[in-house]
Amino acid sequence: MILLSKVLRILETNQIVWFEQALTIKFDYCAAEDVAAFIPVLFPDGRGYLFGYDQLHHSGFGLEMFPAQGVIGKRIKKILSKVFQNKILIRVLPRVYLHRENNVFSKVIRDVLSHDNSILSISLGTPGPQRKPVLQIADLDREIRAYIKIGWDQITRDMVSNEKKVLQVFGTFPLKYTRLPDVQFFQDSGAGFNVLVSSPLKLTFTPNFSDKHSNCLIEIAEIDMALQQFIASGFWITVQKRWKKLFQKIPNEHVELISQVIITLNSELCNIAFPFIWRLGDFSPWNLGLDRETGKLNVTDLESARPSWLPGWDLFHFFQISHFGLQVLRAEQRSFFSYFGALGIVGERIIVLLALAYTLDVWSAALQEWSQSADGWPKKVDKWFDHRASITQSMLLGLDK
Repeated sequence: MILLSKVLRILETNQIVWFEQALTIKFDYCAAEDVAAFIPVLFPDGRGYLFGYDQLHHSGFGLEMFPAQGVIGKRIKKILSKVFQNKILIRVLPRVYLHRENNVFSKVIRDVLSHDNSILSISLGTPGPQRKPVLQIADLDREIRAYIKIGWDQITRDMVSNEKKVLQVFGTFPLKYTRLPDVQFFQDSGAGFNVLVSSPLKLTFTPNFSDKHSNCLIEIAEIDMALQQFIASGFWITVQKRWKKLFQKIPNEHVELISQVIITLNSELCNIAFPFIWRLGDFSPWNLGLDRETGKLNVTDLESARPSWLPGWDLFHFFQISHFGLQVLRAEQRSFFSYFGALGIVGERIIVLLALAYTLDVWSAALQEWSQSADGWPKKVDKWFDHRASITQSMLLGLDK
C-alpha cells in the first residue's frame, strides 16, 4: 500500500497536476466533507484514468474508458476488472479526493446531467498539445449515457467546437453505412472552457480494413466531393506553407528529405485532378465499432474532421495508426482498392504518391502543434519525427522499384 502511494505521487506530477490546471480544480489525498473520491489508474507514458470510487464499489463498472491495445494492455485491463469487482481489494487502493464546490468540473456535471446516481469515469487525455479530459457518464444499470469533452485552452476549444459543427453537418444527411454520435448539448462557458456532450456508440477494436470501412469512407466522401488539380488544392497549398515555416526548426537531413518529396509530388501530381473530400480525422481502429443490429460502422472522435481534404487520408491514417504501416499499399486488398476505384483513382503509383502527401500533412501538423505547445518539445517527439522520416524515405525509395 505504501509503495502504491509512492508510485501514485510520482506519476501524479504529470497527470493529476495537469488535470487540476486544465479544469481549475484541486485534488487532495485526504478525505474532507462534500468530496468525490476517485481511484487513479496512471501510466508512465502520461496517460491516465480516474474512476469514481463509490460507483466502482457498488458496480465494478467504468473500465470502458480504458481502450486496451495489445497483449499487455488487455492483460492490465483484465486485472483491473478483477480488482474493481472485489469489494475487499477496492477498499485498499489509493484514492484522490475532489472537492465538489466551485470548480468547472462539478459545474459541468450539475448543469449537463443533474443526476446523482451516475457512474463517472474520466480519461485524462492523450499527452500532447491536443490533450483534454473526456468524461464518461453511465447509470447504475451500467448503461453509458453520454461522453463529455471539455476544451480548456485555444487548441482544445477549437477541436471541441469543430466536432460539434461537424456532427451537426453530418446529422443532416441520411447515412446508410455510417453511424455518428448525436450532439446532446454544447456550451461555451465564456470563461475559457467549452463543453460537448455526445451520445455513446459501442466501439470494438477493429484492426482489419474491410468492406464496412470502405463503404463508410466512400459514403462520407460522396457528401461533398469537388475535383481540383492537386497543385492548386487548398490541401497542398496548406501543407507547403506549413513546411516553409517549419524548415528552420528541423534537422537539415529532414529538410532535404521533405524538399525531395515536395519536388516529386509537384512533378508527378502537378496537373492531375483529384476528388477532394471530407476527412474524418482520426479513423483509427479504437474509434470504430460495428453495430451488429444495423450493420453500420460506428465512428467517433471527429475533432479533426474537415472538408475538401486529400482523398484517401482516412484510409492511410487507419493503416498507419494501426501499425500495419503504409507498406500494405502494395498488398492485394479488395476493400482497399475498391475505395480508390469508387473515387475514380487508379494506379498503384498514384496511390503511393497520395500516401506520401498524407505523410507530409500529418508530420507537419504534429510538428506545428508541438512547436506551439507551452509544455515545450519533449525528447520522445524527436524519436517520433525520426521514425516518420524513416517511413517517408522508404516510401520515396519504393517509387523507384
